[in-house]
Amino acid sequence: MNRANRPRLSRISGSSYASRLMSRAGDGSTLTLDFTTGLLDPRLSFERLSTATFINSSGLVQWADSNLFYNSTWTDANNTPALWSAGSGTASRSNETRTFTTSASQVYITQTRSTDSGIRYSASVEVTAITGTQRVDDVIVALGGSSYQYYFNGSAVSGTTSLTPGIVGLAFTAGAATTTVRVGSGVQGTNTTGAVTIRYPQFEPGTVASRIYRPNSSTTSSYQAPRFDHDPTTLAPKGLLIEGQQTNLVSNSNLQSGWLGGSNTTVTANTSDVLSPDGTNNAAKVALTSAGYCSRFEAISGLAASTTYTFSYWIRGTAGNQQRVYSVTGSADLVTQSTLTYTSTGWTRVQITFTTGASGPVTVYVYVASRPTGTASDVLYIYGVQVELGTGASSLIPTGASTATRDRDQVTLTNLSSINFSQTEGTCLATVEVREKADSTFLPYGSFDTSGGGRCWWWLRHNLSTVAGTRLLGTAFNSGGSGVLNTSNYVYNGGSGGVVKFATSLDTAASSMVFVIAGGSPQTTTAAAFTLATAAQWGLNTSTDTVATALGSMWVQSFKYWPTKLSNAQLQSLTL
Repeated sequence: MNRANRPRLSRISGSSYASRLMSRAGDGSTLTLDFTTGLLDPRLSFERLSTATFINSSGLVQWADSNLFYNSTWTDANNTPALWSAGSGTASRSNETRTFTTSASQVYITQTRSTDSGIRYSASVEVTAITGTQRVDDVIVALGGSSYQYYFNGSAVSGTTSLTPGIVGLAFTAGAATTTVRVGSGVQGTNTTGAVTIRYPQFEPGTVASRIYRPNSSTTSSYQAPRFDHDPTTLAPKGLLIEGQQTNLVSNSNLQSGWLGGSNTTVTANTSDVLSPDGTNNAAKVALTSAGYCSRFEAISGLAASTTYTFSYWIRGTAGNQQRVYSVTGSADLVTQSTLTYTSTGWTRVQITFTTGASGPVTVYVYVASRPTGTASDVLYIYGVQVELGTGASSLIPTGASTATRDRDQVTLTNLSSINFSQTEGTCLATVEVREKADSTFLPYGSFDTSGGGRCWWWLRHNLSTVAGTRLLGTAFNSGGSGVLNTSNYVYNGGSGGVVKFATSLDTAASSMVFVIAGGSPQTTTAAAFTLATAAQWGLNTSTDTVATALGSMWVQSFKYWPTKLSNAQLQSLTL
């Protein structure tokens, strides 16, 4: 089984690596990052405290690679690894493996992990050696609920098929907020002796276990991989997906249960008709049973007044269905849209942004099916329903019996000596797409920060104005943390957002900052002489000035840094 190094654990030392980068780039830049390759530069550290999804290179919704087990490496000297609990019998240790020898009873160890009720998970281990006559049902990868169930590759097995070394595991739907997983060896029937050697335990959301083994040595958090997103239509890489904290306020996001509101419809779990946007048979099948009005909706309560939210989901089926958000407080439709065309061969992700009324708390009904007239035999397939704070749909946050939260993504480079960072002058060049959630402040998305994430040089701030459109700017701070240079608000792409290439330069000796977008005119700001705050790290979504819930979505394709101020003409040329 492949073993992938965790990005946060991989480091390449400073000046020699910087020298090689400068030589290879040939343009004097000391930091060159390409996020369209699907790999994170080994000098960067990534952190997200929860699981999340992205669009993979096949255009499918996929869980980011993760390992929810603590201490999956089993490198300590205990027969029962640290953070694991002893079960029945005793396992013997050799390096990263544990050998479970059975006689007339099971031998196993356990770990209890947090789960979301109703979400599909996978658990797996690698079997490296076998002694005695072991059958497939003699290897335990088991989950605990009201009673334990023992599985091999997804189903309880009681046959006599011979076991061979390799990955074994199970996929299951969590039934509670925590799940206890057993790994070890068991007995079945007359087979009461033998031993199985196991390593590399992995526990993750989704139905495909162990896409690649992700070792997790942490004692406090699970491993979460960065996400390299793709365009769902063209399949072109969009770059590194960086998002703020967001909560899906809808439970049962696939409508498999719980969506009871509506008329003249039935909802069943699709098991064979069509594949979902994630490539499995887990969409909801909404059958319309009348030629008249048909509907299916869910009530979302407790929304804030005068606040913007986005309602989104995937749909495929016949034309004529409307998307509605009905306000109980206002007794009116906030949104009715019937102009979208659906086909029976493709999925469409519907995104609807709405603003609640002036009095709250607000309850709204969100309709995934709302058809005035049609054919009684029409069928709609629904997947991934989401209601979230702000404008624009972020990556899907699947939910089961309750709401779920995706935590903030953060990327840092703490060894600034490796890029010869200058406290007096420098230039940043980036290609990004940012979708902001708010329209009141300019939030820092890319920055050089002081120790702990304080203010230094924010090379990318972003704002979505309902009047001016999408705007970018940068800010430099003095040693006291006060803003000194603040470039002019700059509307790009006609205010429509999208992918943009921009560069910004800083010169503290001249007390000036320049901002250039897409080869446009340089925007120059000057100030009185000042000393730049001491930089300790480069980061994405790392500034402590911004709470995790305020940040929207950002796709970073590339970034370059020069420890010198490039000319305005060079900035224009670089951003074309």
